Amino acid sequence: MSSTFVGFALLLLGAVCGGSFGLPSTFVKKDTPWETLWGPFFFFVTILIPTIVFPFIAGGLFATCADAGAAGVLMPILFGFLWGLGSMTLGISFGLIGLSLAYALNYGAQIATGGMGPFIIHHSDQLTTSHGFTFMAGVAVCILGVIACGRAATLKSRSQAGEGVGQTVLTGGKLIKGLIVAIVSGVLCACY
Repeated sequence: MSSTFVGFALLLLGAVCGGSFGLPSTFVKKDTPWETLWGPFFFFVTILIPTIVFPFIAGGLFATCADAGAAGVLMPILFGFLWGLGSMTLGISFGLIGLSLAYALNYGAQIATGGMGPFIIHHSDQLTTSHGFTFMAGVAVCILGVIACGRAATLKSRSQAGEGVGQTVLTGGKLIKGLIVAIVSGVLCACY
C-alpha cells in the first residue's frame, strides 16, 4: 500500500473525527452545560486513547521518553495543554456567539497562526521568494474560504432567528467577548 494512500486515508479519518465534534450534542438537552460534553471528550482524546494507542506506535513508553529527553517530553505536553485550552475556549465561544461564527473565527486564527507561525520561525528567509509568496497566497485563500463559510453560516443563523428558530441577535459586550475568545481559541488550537 502506498504511503500517499495511507496519508489520505488518515487525513480522511481525521476530517471525519474532527467534523463529528458536535454529534454528541444532538443526544442531550439544549441546556446541558458544555463541560458535561467536553469533559468526557478530553478524557478520551488526551488520556485514554493515547494510552491505548501509544504502545502500538512506539515500542516502550519509558524507553521512548528517555530517548526523547526532557524537552522532547515536556514540549509536546505543553503544546497539548495549549491545544486543550484552545479547544475548551472554543466551547465557551459557542455559547457566547454561536457555533457558526465561533468556528469560522477559530479556524481562521488556526490557519493564520498554525500555517504562518512555523513558516516564519523556520523559513523566514523564504518569505520573499516565490515559494514564500505561494505559501502565503495559499493561506490567504484558506482564510477567504473560512470567511465565506462563516458569513454564509451567520446569514443562515440570522434567517433562522427571523423565523423564530431560536438564535438571538448579538450586540455589545457579549459579541466582543465572544469574538476575542474565539480568536484566542484559534491561536491556542494551532498548538497541536
